[in-house]
Amino acid sequence: MLRVLAIISTLVFVTGCQTFQETKKSGRISIGEAYSIDPQVSWRRANRDGLEIWTVDGPILQELVFMKAVKDGASLPIKSRQSPENKPRFNSKMSPSEIMEIVIASLDTGKRGQIKATNLRPMKFGKAQGFRFDISWTNEKGLPYSAIVAAAKFDETLELILYKGDSLHHFAKFHDAVEKMLASIQLIKT
Repeated sequence: MLRVLAIISTLVFVTGCQTFQETKKSGRISIGEAYSIDPQVSWRRANRDGLEIWTVDGPILQELVFMKAVKDGASLPIKSRQSPENKPRFNSKMSPSEIMEIVIASLDTGKRGQIKATNLRPMKFGKAQGFRFDISWTNEKGLPYSAIVAAAKFDETLELILYKGDSLHHFAKFHDAVEKMLASIQLIKT
C-alpha cells in the first residue's frame, strides 16, 4: 500500500511540474501585451488561473507572479478565503494606497499571520509612473515570508508583479535579480 501511495505521489508531483517551462537567463520576454522584461536568471514559468508564475526553487520557496491586465471591476486573481463575490475589486480610480489595501486583503488566505505592508513609494514601470511596496507575514507553520509588489495602472487596467519568498533564504537569493528585472521593464503599449 505504501508503495502505491509513493508511486501516486510521484506521478502527481511530476505531472504538476510538467506545466513549468524554462526561460532563458537573457533576452526580453513579453508579459502579456503591456510590457517586457529581462529575466536576469533562468526561471521556470507556468500559467495558472489567470496568473503567470515564475520560480527557480519551487513556488513554496519563492515565486514571481505576474497579474496581467486586471480590468476595472475585477478582483485580483489570487486565491483567498473570501468568496468570489466578497473579494475586493480593482477600480481604475484607486490610489496606490487603496491598491495596496486590496492586494493585502486578496492575499489573506486565513493561513498567513498578520500581513504587513510597508514602504509604499513611487517607481518607474518602464516609462510609466508606477508604485511599489513591501509585504511581510508568517505562514501557518511559523516561517516568515517577504515580498515586493510593483504595479502600474494603464487606462482602466492594472499590471501587478509580486515577488515573494521565505525570509530566511529564498527571498534574498533572487532579490537583486528581481530588482534588476523591475528596472528592465519596457512598455509595449502606452
